Amino acid sequence: MEKVFSYLKLWGKILCLPLLVALLLPSTTMAAANNHQELLNIRVSLEIRDQNVKSVLQIIEKQADVRFSYSPQIVPIKKIVSVKANNKRLGDLLDDLLLPLNVKYLVSGNQIILQKEIKPVPASQPKAGTANSASIRAVKGISGTVKDEKGEGLPGVSIVVKGTQIGTISNVDGSYKLEVPEDKHVIAFSFLGYLPLELDIRTATSFDVALEPDTQTLDDVVVIGYGTQKKSDVTGSVATVSGKDVVKTTAAGVDQALQGRVAGVTVTANSGSPGSAVTVKVRGVGTVGNSSPLYVVDGVPLSSILSLNMQDVESINILKDASASAIYGSRAANGVVLITTKQGTSGKTQISYSGSIGVQSSWKKLDVLNAQQWATLYNEASVNDGLPINPELTDPASLPSYDWTKLAYQNGVIQNHQLSVAGGSDKGKYYLSINNLKQDGIIKTTGYERLSLRSNNSYKLTDRIEVGSSLSYSHSTRTSSGGEAGIEIDNRLAYQGYVMDPVTAIYKADGSENTSPYRTNSISPLVQMNYNKTKAYENYLYANGFIKIDLAEGLFLRSNYAVTKGDNFGDNFLPAYFASGYQSRKVNTYSSNRATTTYNVWTSTLNYAKDFNSHHLDAMLGYETQATKYNFITASRNDIPTSITNPTLGSGNIGSASNGGTQSASQLISFFGRVNYSFDNRYYVTANLRRDGSSRFGPSNKWGLFPSFAAGWDITNEKFFHSNLINLLKLRGGYGEIGNQNFADYAYFQTISTGSNVTFGSPEILNPGLAPQSQGNPNLKWETAKSTNIGVDIGLFRNQLNVTADYFVKYTSDMILRLPVVDIVGLVTPPYQNAGKMKNSGVELSANYRKDFGGLKLDVGGNISFIRNKVMNLGPAGNSIQVKGLINYAPIGITQVGGSVGSFIGYRADGLLQTQAEVDASSQPTAKPGDVKYVDINKDGQIDGSDRTIIGSPLPKATYGINLGLEFKNFDLSALFQGSQGNQIYSLVDYAMDGNVTTNSTTAILNRWTGPGTSNSIPRLTRIYNGQNVMPSSRFVHDGSYLRLKNLQLGYNFKPELLQAIHIEKLRLYLGAQNLLTWTKYLGLDPEIGNDPNANSPLDLGMDRGTYPQARAFLVGLNVTF
Repeated sequence: MEKVFSYLKLWGKILCLPLLVALLLPSTTMAAANNHQELLNIRVSLEIRDQNVKSVLQIIEKQADVRFSYSPQIVPIKKIVSVKANNKRLGDLLDDLLLPLNVKYLVSGNQIILQKEIKPVPASQPKAGTANSASIRAVKGISGTVKDEKGEGLPGVSIVVKGTQIGTISNVDGSYKLEVPEDKHVIAFSFLGYLPLELDIRTATSFDVALEPDTQTLDDVVVIGYGTQKKSDVTGSVATVSGKDVVKTTAAGVDQALQGRVAGVTVTANSGSPGSAVTVKVRGVGTVGNSSPLYVVDGVPLSSILSLNMQDVESINILKDASASAIYGSRAANGVVLITTKQGTSGKTQISYSGSIGVQSSWKKLDVLNAQQWATLYNEASVNDGLPINPELTDPASLPSYDWTKLAYQNGVIQNHQLSVAGGSDKGKYYLSINNLKQDGIIKTTGYERLSLRSNNSYKLTDRIEVGSSLSYSHSTRTSSGGEAGIEIDNRLAYQGYVMDPVTAIYKADGSENTSPYRTNSISPLVQMNYNKTKAYENYLYANGFIKIDLAEGLFLRSNYAVTKGDNFGDNFLPAYFASGYQSRKVNTYSSNRATTTYNVWTSTLNYAKDFNSHHLDAMLGYETQATKYNFITASRNDIPTSITNPTLGSGNIGSASNGGTQSASQLISFFGRVNYSFDNRYYVTANLRRDGSSRFGPSNKWGLFPSFAAGWDITNEKFFHSNLINLLKLRGGYGEIGNQNFADYAYFQTISTGSNVTFGSPEILNPGLAPQSQGNPNLKWETAKSTNIGVDIGLFRNQLNVTADYFVKYTSDMILRLPVVDIVGLVTPPYQNAGKMKNSGVELSANYRKDFGGLKLDVGGNISFIRNKVMNLGPAGNSIQVKGLINYAPIGITQVGGSVGSFIGYRADGLLQTQAEVDASSQPTAKPGDVKYVDINKDGQIDGSDRTIIGSPLPKATYGINLGLEFKNFDLSALFQGSQGNQIYSLVDYAMDGNVTTNSTTAILNRWTGPGTSNSIPRLTRIYNGQNVMPSSRFVHDGSYLRLKNLQLGYNFKPELLQAIHIEKLRLYLGAQNLLTWTKYLGLDPEIGNDPNANSPLDLGMDRGTYPQARAFLVGLNVTF
């Protein structure tokens, strides 16, 4: 607790810094002064010949640092013009350019709104003597206000009567008036950067409308490595996810919120336990080691983002191909996830609260045997084996059933509360937030709670100097009870109640917890929860400060320094207990663990941007240093006197003291650069180069060079291209080389271990000794990933339908892995070597359609990716990497040349042996009728290890997501479907439950083999000969495909006029659901099986050892802005 208070005290000091600056700079809290004239007085120099208006406006935008807003229907953007200006006022330049085009402009903040008044067609004067001429041109007056997504008036919006040239534009405050012919019933609103809107006007004469931002507009700015770029200029494969989308999930981590939203990005939960990690793969499994992507938060590279509060996220950009990510060099081989947090905005201070509360529970329950069924089958197995019937089970019908399945499960409460303050002016901006997330797991004694604080600030000290800071702190607590420890199913709380037989009472006669007498390794979930509860804590501090200096026109220097510190610790007392000979703890124990990771990074970049007529050049040079230190300490003592009510480490028996620890440090130094060039908004080129030096390699291989190149061609801006259907047709292509250094520190050093004490001498005494641990490899070098990407972006129907397609091939060579050495060398672990090669290739498709149907807004999209993985080399011939399913079980996961990583290996089952004649004719002479029949792969007449073959793969053939958004009046509905197709699961749960009659089983076992022809899939029952039927085989491999309704949310937005009296700007109530529906053929508790962290191998994939299932959640929420 003391540590928590020290962090909060530090946070208080940090939080005072921006407030102190605000006091020193009082102008930052004042409303922005009218800078219209100042903006128009900017001096501009350029010379442009024979270019279209759109290109000229874009060049002016970059040089004058302004933004033009206009409708292509109003401004003749394809008209060819020539412009020359030598240190000319921007206002005078715009007059010269726009007045001949009958285009006017007005200034709003940093925006220049272009408008062209379209005068209504005058009504014809009736001729004398014509009775009905006055009604021929009857008109209807329409008025109202156009607002943006914040509820503020939106000036410069084009409002046109559909099917005519009659129209107008909105005023500075967003108001408009328009006369519409009586025979016309629809008016259309359009504004650059916002979705078009059509409105039926037959029901009224006054219409206030709100336009929604077009999140896919080509002029959007996307975050790339060490900077930003217009979306239309991007040549690599970059995907964007809005922060508004990620907050719709109940997940604690931002990475899990990406599930189903981006083509080529596979997110799999390793566990449903609150606060647990997920596995994220960008374009497949890139290496046999750590293949997680690099996370970059506000420009700072991080290894984990679990402490990041999801509601502080503004946007997420994923750099998928090497041409986009190579700027991060040796840390980008597995993709880069760029996260931008929220910043303050100019204008009045906004106070916002977001809160939700709900309940989560298990979405599925296994159908297991009752006492009568279980006892009947147990007796049948005894008879099959020639064993006597257990006297207690002679009358199964009289046995009471005990339901163990519900003991560990509960309905868990989940809640999330966020309060934020944001605002600023043209001199400074600020964003402050505090968040509390609390989740009770669906399994008792599991839960997660996190308190997060954030402060983002930026200040303009002068016209040329800007400074800022980003500070955050989080404290989290994760509760568990050892219910996911190890790789044995018996240790998994999610299944302990299902495994326990139903004839055993839950409690003994004396009221203590009971265990089954029918299994020696029986574990009671009650004992697991009551005597093994622990808590793990984390304090995480992040501090980042920057300075930006404008050195000259188009040239600026930016430098930022960041420090992060993560403290993971736990102090836990575990009491002594006895439930059975197998489930007990003889003495109590107190343990203390501390792990501290300190990371600092200093980054400086020099940036230059310049327009030369139709040419645009953007260049960047950078330097970066990163340093990481890790320190771990563990200690424990046993036999603490029961009289001590608050035990500590010092309370235990000193003779039982145990301690250990480790330290490590690494550094990375980098030089990098990038050049972006475009010509006439048609041709785009990007080149990156990075040189990294890492302390993880020996002197001869410390440095790696990583280049990339990409090009794009926007065909729609060519003069020869004319299409009313296709609004965007852009081709992209790129190639890059990236490194990977994600492995242990000091791998090139020989390591030794202490504790190998020996007795010798005269007289003999115990002498300290050392032993070799691992052989160093001074020739170890970088893994290198070489990637090629080809893509196309298509926009149709005025960009209402957007389609993106990419094809990629990535080769990873010199993979770093441990190769086995002969035993006589005497090493505990073999050395790291460069000995592998892998290929990943695939196709990614995504599409999105948005349209306003006169009040009903539709936004529907989808993405799908097809990725193939192939291992091409693993060193010496015949070498493979194998992963065990259980401790006393043969390896079932294998990575070998010619296959995909983590494939399943075992015997191929071919039904059951039905008769003794079939047994005699088989390769299994010791089998009995009703046993599993295996395929003799090598046809040598016997079933042995040489008949093991590939029986499945955990890698999906396709992953996909479907998103749906609807808005009607004040209601909004959003849904996200996420799925995986073609992956398989090796169910060790089936092995544990249906392969052993001493455990309980699913009711499927009722269809077991009892004689020839009765079953060809579920073998006969046996107590002592089941080894024949539980060998690792294809009978335990199942289709893991699934489709899940991941998120569903229905909201209602209250009308602003109803909220004014209580001084509320916006108010939204919503109902939400998580994991509402799941369609799958997999019969286990959950088909989403990721990497089991207890297996200690990144290649342990798709093995269901009793994984903690995902929860189904229902919640109600509130968003309010003052």
